[in-house]
Amino acid sequence: MTTDYEIFENSNLIEKNFKEFKFKEKLGRYNIFILAKYYPLNSFPDEILENDERILRQKIYKFKNGERETINSFAKVISNLLSKNIDKDTVFCVIPASTKKSNKIRYKKFSKLVSRKLGINNGYKFLRILKEKKPKHISGKEENILKYVKINSKKIKNKTVILFDDIITTGNSFQKIADTLIAYGAKDVIGVFLAQTIRNNEKVSSLTSYNCLFYPKFFDNILSKLDMNFFIGFSNFFIDDSFIFTPEEDNTPLILTAKIYNNILQRGVPTYSSLFFERKLSEKVNKTSIDRYITELKNLQVSKDNIFAISILSSWLHKILVKEIVYGGLNEKKEWRIAVIENDASFSKIAMEDFSLYMKNLSRLFDSTFPKINLTVFREEDVDLLENSELIEVQYKNLPEIESDEKFDLIIDFGMNVKRRQYNIKNNKYIKVFPLYYALSDNSKEFYDFEIQKYTINKEKENSLKFILENVFRKKDFREGQLELISNILGTKSVIGLFPTGSGKSLTYQLSALLQPGTIVIVDPIKSLMEDQVKKLKELGINSCAYINSDQKKENKELILKDLKFGRYKFLFISPERLQIKSFRKLLNEINLKLPFLVIDEAHCISEWGHDFRPSYLNVSKNLKQIVNDKNPKIIALTGTASYVVLKDIQEILNLKDNVSILTPKTFDRKELHMEVIKTFEKEQVLIDILYKRLPKLLNVENTFEVAGIIFSNTISGENGVYSIYKTLKNCGLKPGIYSGKKPKKLKTKDYNRYKQEIQSKFLNEEIQLLVATKAFGMGIDKSNIRYTIHYNLPSSIESFYQEAGRAGRDRKKSYSFLIFTEKNPALTDVILNTKISNKIALKIFENYKFINDDIFSQLHFHFNSFKGKSYEIAKTLNFYEKIKKYISTINEGSYKFIEVKSKENYFEKILYRLNVLGIIDNYTVEYKANEKIYELKISKKTQEDVAFNLNKFLFGVKKIENIDKRVRVEEAIKILIDYMYERVEKQRRKTLFNLVQLARNASSNEEVKRYILNYFNESIYTRKIIEIIQKKDERKLLSFIDEINEEASRKELEFLSSNIERLFENYPDNSYLYLIKALLGLKNQKEKIVINNLRIFSLYSNKLFVEKVLKKIQKIARNYCMDINEKKLKKSEFKKAKVILR
Repeated sequence: MTTDYEIFENSNLIEKNFKEFKFKEKLGRYNIFILAKYYPLNSFPDEILENDERILRQKIYKFKNGERETINSFAKVISNLLSKNIDKDTVFCVIPASTKKSNKIRYKKFSKLVSRKLGINNGYKFLRILKEKKPKHISGKEENILKYVKINSKKIKNKTVILFDDIITTGNSFQKIADTLIAYGAKDVIGVFLAQTIRNNEKVSSLTSYNCLFYPKFFDNILSKLDMNFFIGFSNFFIDDSFIFTPEEDNTPLILTAKIYNNILQRGVPTYSSLFFERKLSEKVNKTSIDRYITELKNLQVSKDNIFAISILSSWLHKILVKEIVYGGLNEKKEWRIAVIENDASFSKIAMEDFSLYMKNLSRLFDSTFPKINLTVFREEDVDLLENSELIEVQYKNLPEIESDEKFDLIIDFGMNVKRRQYNIKNNKYIKVFPLYYALSDNSKEFYDFEIQKYTINKEKENSLKFILENVFRKKDFREGQLELISNILGTKSVIGLFPTGSGKSLTYQLSALLQPGTIVIVDPIKSLMEDQVKKLKELGINSCAYINSDQKKENKELILKDLKFGRYKFLFISPERLQIKSFRKLLNEINLKLPFLVIDEAHCISEWGHDFRPSYLNVSKNLKQIVNDKNPKIIALTGTASYVVLKDIQEILNLKDNVSILTPKTFDRKELHMEVIKTFEKEQVLIDILYKRLPKLLNVENTFEVAGIIFSNTISGENGVYSIYKTLKNCGLKPGIYSGKKPKKLKTKDYNRYKQEIQSKFLNEEIQLLVATKAFGMGIDKSNIRYTIHYNLPSSIESFYQEAGRAGRDRKKSYSFLIFTEKNPALTDVILNTKISNKIALKIFENYKFINDDIFSQLHFHFNSFKGKSYEIAKTLNFYEKIKKYISTINEGSYKFIEVKSKENYFEKILYRLNVLGIIDNYTVEYKANEKIYELKISKKTQEDVAFNLNKFLFGVKKIENIDKRVRVEEAIKILIDYMYERVEKQRRKTLFNLVQLARNASSNEEVKRYILNYFNESIYTRKIIEIIQKKDERKLLSFIDEINEEASRKELEFLSSNIERLFENYPDNSYLYLIKALLGLKNQKEKIVINNLRIFSLYSNKLFVEKVLKKIQKIARNYCMDINEKKLKKSEFKKAKVILR
């Protein structure tokens, strides 16, 4: 067998890995040299570090433990690197760390070695520690090292001192000693360190300059693009604040309320105001004054009613009030007395009303009452003409009165003009606020940190959530299921949410994120969906969001990661593959990412794509644990449709078996969506007929191309692929767009990634009305006015079909979906998709007949490309295991090592996943370089008991194997695992496709298609009972169930159950109980052939005594329908048709 990979063992030698100081920096006036960064083990597991970073950490541990070989190695490295620029009048000294004998011995030896190699004075004795320094975690403060150190000043006078320590963290100790050495007459001090500690990122907040701006949505319509850009520049402001407070550590309900309102304020800079504020400003709009107001802003001389200044100053006021609460300037009390000096625009009443309204609504989430606000406004004119307020206490005073002895909790001096009068204000906290004339960098958004909150949502708190819904998302009410899903997310539960397309699943995690700290990471399956989600969030004024994918240029990705490091994002969209990239994992660890929950969008892809061609989906849960401190992170898995098999897969793969809420809608019906299947051998002709004749009549338009629509195809460049359809439509004089994951071979464009982005943008913005696309486009895309979808060929499952069809009619208006179905050999389809025959036989038949060009064979091409055969997969996996076995054999028990593997083969990651399941590979990461993937594998020695345990854990007890609970050889475990994957997953896939084929064959009209789909998705009243009987293998309950169905089930319930049984077959492909129930349903419908075929299979796979009991019962029921079910009929060959085809 050919090898599709190269294996490399990483070097473990210091001398090979460190050939220069990686960091040469200034610390104050001193030059310091550092070998590398040091990543503490408690924050950075080995898996996310590069090899030289791991080696350094290991060697530093050994250095600290006094290992002679390591001390010698580091001495050699340091002396070689220093030798070029050191004069002879230099002393090598060590920062003394401890009085412990072991520390003294290692530093004494190290100092002696380096000094001798450099030919300089050994100054080990020139700095001595007198007593043990108290660690910070014991003393509670950073101790001054000079209290513990004695310096021999005579020995260092007029010398250059090399001051060494193994680790530098803050550099405080080094700087204090260095300053003292200079004071004692040292010529210079040079710092030399083995490593610098990387600490989890601590976000530092500026206390003086801020960035905040909200405005009414109608500003978008009354300001030109140029004026809008000018207006947005006023988001930056700074304050002159003589009172210095540190953030309150105690997160009281008031502080938590302020921090959450800050999330809403900073969701975008700029962002949209509340509806209350918008309504108040709309009353002040005078269109003839717009130009004057802008001119005033430019001159920083604004009039009282300048709506743009009112919006700017109100934003600043809200941000300052939030800051004052968080930093303790305003604390919990019944009433706050706040004074605002208005130097120009009259804004503070509206702004304070708006602030109070928001904070009161948010306070209810913490069962607290927000303080009453008593506002005093100081102005130079019109104080008698200003109106009162129903929301706050407000009074107006003449400006000179500000210098009275009146007591306030806070006085804020506001205005656009920077020239301010000086006031003699006594015994009050007084803040001046000014515009800032340059853009902020590191503080452009400031999200406060706090603990993840667990909310219990009641009726009163529902009103608070509705307030956020209205003001942030501009929706009047929650749709069915949204509130329940949000309540579960905010209750810090893992949730699987199954809701139809267009039901607003995304809003549930977006709203929940605003009520939590940190960043929400969303795993999306396709790039177009990421781009669309970010675009829609920005349209809502939520621009604290970004996506990272492989289409972006390197510099763009680096900029996003830098912003992520500074905590500027509430939402980050990534692919599952990104969680496997080591550098990304390391970054998230460095910034100490607080992740309230992870969102898996379009979660059905975990099952459908994970097992087929994207193994990264199968490791999402495991990879997530590598980047968050919480070892049981909360996961929100959202999808529009999922069968039992897909739902069970989602639970197993994401490890959501316990304490997970599964939420489903009352019905999956989309009443506005009309569906139709058209059976034909003339696809092109039918497509033209739909576009030019059917749709204009149905949509009541003169021309179909006045409205938006999508034509889906499975393939890119084939006869029925997107490019072929695209050319057909172009030849008809149309101007469609084309979108696929990979570039069609004949499409003329140099930069296909940019081309795709342009096409997506044009389609969403109504510049293109018709799009021809693969499934790389469409999933989750939020374009509400798509009026039709056409499937040019068969998708892979009923889930995929309904998902893609559901792109139409998201605005709840009448829409249409067509499936153009071609099947050339139904008998052949029945055989290949029959799960009673093995993959091997099905593949052989497919290979013999793959020249057939119809919808089923098009899908089978993808299927057999993913499932190449048990023998093939076992051989490939065993071959790779044999290659790495020699590396595993050299590992001591309890230890591990890392090896690198280069591979271009797509299948290779499946091998890694299989071995990861068994524990042979503990973990793996991947880096992408050109057309190659470089995998780093963490491997360790496993016993047969370990392998058996891991195998058993994966199989969940579904497959009984003798002695598997004790021990199993690795080679045997690989065979068992792959055999299981074929018996379960491969057969599921064929059954899933067969269910869609049955729909396409037997349903044509909207009523027929809908009935089939809804019966498939909605649960029968008997479904849960059947699952329980199957899982417990309860023969007694099965016999009782047969009686119940026979005596009580209505015709409608039987029809429902029939579709559900087909769904259950996807999860339990060979379950004999299901064949028995299917036989009973055939009996009730008086279809003897169905009864006989299914009873025959049931008899083959059940024990003889139980079969006899069942047959007696079935024969008795059959007589009521004048049917004769005898043993002779049950003995006919099951696979006669398959054998004929194979011959």
